[in-house]
Amino acid sequence: GYVVLANINSPQQSVIGGATSAVDAAPAAFQPAGFQAVKIPVSHAFHTQIVAPASQPLRKVIARMNVQSPHIPVIANVTGGLYPTEKEDILDILAKQVASPVQFIRGIETLYNQGARVFAEVGPKRVLNALATDILKETGGVTIVATNHPRKGARTSFNEALCGLYAAGVGPRAEGERNVLPLEISAVEVAVPAVVSDGRLPVTGSVVITGAGLGLPGSGKHVFEDDNVARILRGDQMIEPLSTEKREGMLDKRVTRLVKSEAGAQMVTIDSLDQTVKLAGQSGEFDLAAEFGVPLERVEATDISTQLAIAAGVEALRDAGIPLVLRYKRTSTGSYLPDRWMLPEALADETGVIFGSAFPGMERLAEESARFSEHQSLNNQLAELRTLQAKFAAQVELQQALAQRVQELEALLAKLDYHFDRRFIFRILAMGHSQFAEYIGARGPNTYVNAACATTTHAVNIAEDWIRTGRCRRVVVISGDDVTDGNLVNWVGTGLLATGATTTEENLRLAALPFDRRRNGFIMGMGAAALVIESEDAARERGVRAIAEILSTQIANSAYHGTRLNVQHISEVMDRLVTVAEQRFGLRRETMAGKTMFMSHETYTPARGGSAAAEIHALRSIFGQQANQVIISNTKGFTGHAMGVGIEDVVAVKALETGIVPPIANIGDGFDP
Repeated sequence: GYVVLANINSPQQSVIGGATSAVDAAPAAFQPAGFQAVKIPVSHAFHTQIVAPASQPLRKVIARMNVQSPHIPVIANVTGGLYPTEKEDILDILAKQVASPVQFIRGIETLYNQGARVFAEVGPKRVLNALATDILKETGGVTIVATNHPRKGARTSFNEALCGLYAAGVGPRAEGERNVLPLEISAVEVAVPAVVSDGRLPVTGSVVITGAGLGLPGSGKHVFEDDNVARILRGDQMIEPLSTEKREGMLDKRVTRLVKSEAGAQMVTIDSLDQTVKLAGQSGEFDLAAEFGVPLERVEATDISTQLAIAAGVEALRDAGIPLVLRYKRTSTGSYLPDRWMLPEALADETGVIFGSAFPGMERLAEESARFSEHQSLNNQLAELRTLQAKFAAQVELQQALAQRVQELEALLAKLDYHFDRRFIFRILAMGHSQFAEYIGARGPNTYVNAACATTTHAVNIAEDWIRTGRCRRVVVISGDDVTDGNLVNWVGTGLLATGATTTEENLRLAALPFDRRRNGFIMGMGAAALVIESEDAARERGVRAIAEILSTQIANSAYHGTRLNVQHISEVMDRLVTVAEQRFGLRRETMAGKTMFMSHETYTPARGGSAAAEIHALRSIFGQQANQVIISNTKGFTGHAMGVGIEDVVAVKALETGIVPPIANIGDGFDP
């Protein structure tokens, strides 16, 4: 085996690394020469060629990040000199660092030669403090402080460090006092490009929400009523009985349902209409072409999920004060003709789109399959009848009956007039993001997400990431789902029934039981939601005031179970969420609790694996005794579960805007928490 210098820390200390057998033998070899050696337990032989295979994979990962030129001088451990300013050069050094010796002596000497005379160790203990003292022991006029000396205690050592820094001339002071300091410390000037090397603009402010759009269920009403926000904030009931026809469609599927109880789970075959789903938040009137002016040919190339999402997106843009202006296209003769209503050109490249839906394209897929199956069935029946006509040609009365039935089937075939729809691919693809982006002329990044119930919230997380990393300055998050109508109510609705997730209660008071130990399943719903998320800079440039500010977001996966929740992990994720907000904005959770509205996802699924327990456990874990000060809201008792549509996300934003918290359904007499 072999050993090499892995860390050149000071004139009196170095670290070696290498093959295990060689490292084990090294202390005995050093002792005759008068060197002391102590083994340090580490996970890998870092800063040696043993870990060199990780260098290039590491470089590829870092290359995907927003690497910028240093704004202040930064020392590279690989060379002991200053980091370069070009991205590729920076990546090269970062890749080498994992397998190269740490040149700590050179680094400290470079800082000294660049004019640094004050050194502060930020972190526990004082190892680096001692190393720097050893390196600079022959120099004068140097101040070296430790901020967290374990023997003195964190507060005492931190205050001593502040005093040392102040005495060395670091920190604010009166102008007259500044002039008498023996030594003035200033950072070395480093040229910083105004724009990041890959063309992205850094965010200098926060990330805010400037607009929202909302589509709600309710037969006899339009999905996009002007008073939708007011309806949900005051707690209007939008859940209604499912039609007998829809319920019979479920019964026809010959469902074996999982039924959960305190005694456990059992499989039950559904053989009566009474065992099917009876309630849902169902779609009202909606016509994307007539109500929103989207060309009919464009509407026909989309699915209901995309149509709902597009409409919500237009509503959100309107709420955010972003106009769609008439754009013109140039003809071959050089003249201009009206094209369509799109984003202003100045906003096009900086606007991204994220589309969210749990079941995109499935209605069109089921629709095409149903029409094809009907076509095939009619043809098969005709073929059988014609076989019978040939076989029993001598039976006159039978021939007359067969001829009449053939005529009826031919008429049905002619009326159906089935041909495979050439728009099929566009209709079934989850491409609402690109279809909306094309419609409004948004040329920024766009994508589709499906995180089931958390889809819209997940999209908000991604939007914040895009904006903070400079990929765009604005993101329109759009979402739509409707599994309560058309073909999907008999497929998705029946599928949800079969899993045992939905309630079969007919009495809404006994079906919508948020946070109640008697809860027995969720109620299907539909809807559409959209949010305009922007950098604070972009909103100010447009002269608008934000509705709300995004303090923190978290994306995580418990990797736990298909339907049940990992209660402990959810608490841990919420803790990270709140911690980021505290660190980013100087907040304290103790004071946040009394000013917080928690928009609950509670779906009324049974306690075993349901969301209510996970949410309450997380709130108590994060806020402790102050958890009782948090106001909890839940709207699924009014709308049903809208699948991937974040009705609650929009309601939370509008609650902040209006100061009105929506009520929780059926929290009253008889509540059994």
